[in-house]
Amino acid sequence: MSKLNPGFWLIISLFFGVPKGLPAQVMHEAAILKAQYEEALVHMDAYRNKKAIELLEQIARQLQDRKELSTPFGLEVRLQLVQALEKDYQDEEAIEKLWALVEDSKTHESRGIFVHAHLTLARLHEKHLRPAYCLHSLRAAQLAVGQYDLQSAYPRLAIRLASYHRIFSQQRDSAMYYAQEVIRTAPLYNEFEHEAVGYMLVGLLSRDEDFEMANSHFSKAAKTFKSYGNFHGLGFMYGNLARLNDAFGNPERALLYCDSFLMAARRAVKNGHDSLEVLPAAWKIRANVLQHLGQHDSAMHYLRLAHDGEMQFLSRENRDKVLEIQARY
Repeated sequence: MSKLNPGFWLIISLFFGVPKGLPAQVMHEAAILKAQYEEALVHMDAYRNKKAIELLEQIARQLQDRKELSTPFGLEVRLQLVQALEKDYQDEEAIEKLWALVEDSKTHESRGIFVHAHLTLARLHEKHLRPAYCLHSLRAAQLAVGQYDLQSAYPRLAIRLASYHRIFSQQRDSAMYYAQEVIRTAPLYNEFEHEAVGYMLVGLLSRDEDFEMANSHFSKAAKTFKSYGNFHGLGFMYGNLARLNDAFGNPERALLYCDSFLMAARRAVKNGHDSLEVLPAAWKIRANVLQHLGQHDSAMHYLRLAHDGEMQFLSRENRDKVLEIQARY
């Protein structure tokens, strides 16, 4: 047994616990890596993205030294790293790492990683308005989910399909079907964030013609986000409710939702979210509502705040670099 590669025992210990009789050094290394990985996940949940990236890159370097980046644990570390990079708006680096991850996770036992890597790619392509690449990743993920019966990934796949049809194909019926599928299937796997996104998607798809349906689903999304402390999601649901009420001729109620949006946004920033992502959105909606209420000076004040914040946020993104990396692949 002692002649086997120590890396084999490291991976076994990380996934199944530390068995008796392992060399003390291997046990120590496994415990350290496992603790670092779990700490990184805690940082990601708390939106401390840079700290999570630092820890995950440190783990990845150690696995690379052992030639274990393509083991199940190595692939999981790499997936979490690209998701942390995306949350930190490092899209170009995330895309570059995702393509390598897709190639390394094509084996049968790694199909779960393969699916989630493609779904993350689809989300990034959607963000950068690249429908053909987005659809390519969605089809690859959908084929793998069906072929390998990876039903636990289906709610996330349904989210991305609904979003694709809503934004690019403009097939409302298809988008609504997949949004309803998210709501139906996400609770089966305790994916409450996905469930909230499903409610949000139905609200977005119905907001132009069915006030009651949109209002109900945005409210359900807000309740679900709030139930597990996602103040970022909660804030944007209040923003959707503000826009909805404003559009249907109730600016006074919309202004109350604007107040709630700002409170949730500040709580999200306190918890680690980027202030330039959440606060300008809250200010912009508030400016529109105040304009409809005839409070033009106040509206102009918040519009200036929103404009300045959005310009700062956009100046940090390098979309040309993203396109350059994509073209290389």
